[in-house]
Formats: sequence, structure tokens, C-alpha cells
Amino acid sequence: MNYKKFCINFLSTVIIIFCAIIVVNYYFDFYAVFNQNKEHYVSINDRYAKVAYILNNKRMYDTFIFGSSRVQKMDSLILSTKAYNMGVVAGLPEDCLRDLRILLNNAIKMENIYLGIDNFSYRNDYQYEIQGINRIPYIENYNDRMRYLLEVAFKVPNFEGLKERVLYDNNKLGKNYLTTSGKYSVPESVERNINNSIEKYVYDEKFKKPYFNENNEHIDSTISIIKEIKQICDDNNINLVVFFNPVHITSYLKDDIEISNRFKKELANITDFYDFNYINFITVNNYFWYETSHPRYFVCDWQLKVITNQYDEKIPKDFGHLVTKKNVDYYCNKYKIDKENFKMPEKQYIPEYPII
Repeated sequence: MNYKKFCINFLSTVIIIFCAIIVVNYYFDFYAVFNQNKEHYVSINDRYAKVAYILNNKRMYDTFIFGSSRVQKMDSLILSTKAYNMGVVAGLPEDCLRDLRILLNNAIKMENIYLGIDNFSYRNDYQYEIQGINRIPYIENYNDRMRYLLEVAFKVPNFEGLKERVLYDNNKLGKNYLTTSGKYSVPESVERNINNSIEKYVYDEKFKKPYFNENNEHIDSTISIIKEIKQICDDNNINLVVFFNPVHITSYLKDDIEISNRFKKELANITDFYDFNYINFITVNNYFWYETSHPRYFVCDWQLKVITNQYDEKIPKDFGHLVTKKNVDYYCNKYKIDKENFKMPEKQYIPEYPII
């Protein structure tokens, strides 16, 4: 075979393959980093896409909800039509601080910030959480941002992900409403399966397996970050609302109450916060959970309703209360006593009719 012809054919094939990869990546936009213009996405790089969307729509929102996947399911419309859910996978206070700075640097007018805290907020390593092409935060520097987008463009597509998009099943896949509320909606089939067999579901073995991060705590550094967030909000006349997300009883019992209480006392010295992270009707009943880490979406919505004092007869009266500098010692002592005396209920709550 003619060597020159072989080289031309080889290079042509390589170019065609790379062009095909770029076209597939750009068209399907697996991480929503090239354009943020679809009604909903199957999966996105939350940390990048949500900030990019806000920067391209500077006047649409003035209220933002920050937090982890436990926050992602919150319906921001409960707060207002100008509220947006900035929740990200394994979101930490560091995400809020980073995004807050970017939004302010780009003249985004903010009235309210809602910050969700988790029992892993003072254990997880932020640098670890932002590893991977689908977790890279938005990059302000133009050259660095272009390098990231090129990396995404040339990445060999995940063909399982490609298959999901081509054979899209509305019932089996979750949705990220990037261009409206920012919230994540769990697959319809998940909710349907729960409600079709509630009695079987609430006694599932998965609820005996705790979700717990055993990393060493770094309370001081996390508190320092929250202090900075509070200072930025105060300096810019932004109302900051902090809340502590609930955790399933199995995971709660695995957690160290002394460490949790220490964090809450430190937090109360910075700002009042709404606490849902203790033993209550929601946390001890499996019906309200997908597993021992994530509450069902309507529970997340109930948190916002409690915080904003919106009455809903379905919300248990013991779900959520305001912790302040004056009452934090009382509540922390109560949490400790309640945990020491707690006995797992023999029967699980089963509603007469599905709540949703």
C-alpha cells in the first residue's frame, strides 16, 4: 500500500472520529456546559451549569437555595417565582461561598440566600468532591474555562448515557429543571413503585443500612466558611437563612451526637438556623425516605414551608424548629437525652392514602 495514501487515510479517519466525538458531545451536552437552554436534562454538571445559566439570565432570580442532593429536590417556587435551586451533588458550604463570590462579581442582585447544612458538611473534603469532569465548578477565568470545555468536547461519550438519551423513558429517568427552577425531580417510576406497595416498602432491608461518613470532622474550618458567607450577606444586605437537613434514624443513630451538638452550638453563635436533624416523626418512619440518606421530595418541600411559616396540615408538628444562641444548649441537651432513650418503633407508619 502506498505509504502516503495510508497516512492520508489514517489521518482522515482520526479527524472524522474526533469530529464525531465533538458533535455528539456538543449536541447531547451530557453535562449541560455548552448551552443551558433545554427544559430539562437527564444529568448535568450542577456546579458549572447552574452558575453559567444564572450568569446568562442575570435578572431572572434574586433568591437562591444552596446545598447538597438533599436540597436539590426542593421546589424553589415555594419561596417565590424568582427563587432558584442551586443544590449540587455532595454540596458543601464551600460551594455556596464560591458561587456567592462569582454572582456578586458579576453584579447579580440577591435578596435571599438559603443554605442547607448536612451532617457531612463538616466531614467531607471539598477538593475531593469537585474531582471529575462532571463536578468541576464554574470557572471565571476565560482561558481555564475554555480548557475545561475542550476537555468535555473531546471526551469519549458514555454510550450508556447516550443510549438513555436516545431511548429516553420519561418514567425511569430523573430530570434537572435547569432553565426554570433548578430543582431535580426523581424518576416517576420511583414514586410509583413506593405508592404501589407501601407496606412492603416501609419494611425494606435497605432502611437498616446507615449512610455515614467516618471522615474526621473539620468543624472549625466549616464554621469559618459559614462565617464568611454570613459576613458577605451582611455586607451586601442579603438575607441569609440557614437550615440543617434531616437524616434517617438509622444514619442518625450512627452519627456522633457530641460532634453534631458541638457543630450546632458553633453555628448558633454565627446565625439562627432551622433544625430538622433530630429524632422526629419524619426521621423515624421509612415512608418518608428513599434510603437512609435522602428524604423524599415532598419532605424537602415541607422544610421550606416550615422555614417560611406556610401552613400545611400534612406536616407533622414536631418537624423542624428554630435554633438560636439562647436555646441551642436546651436543644442539644434534649437531642442527647432523646438519642440515649430512643427505641426503634416496632411498627412503621403507613398512610391510609399516599401523601402525594
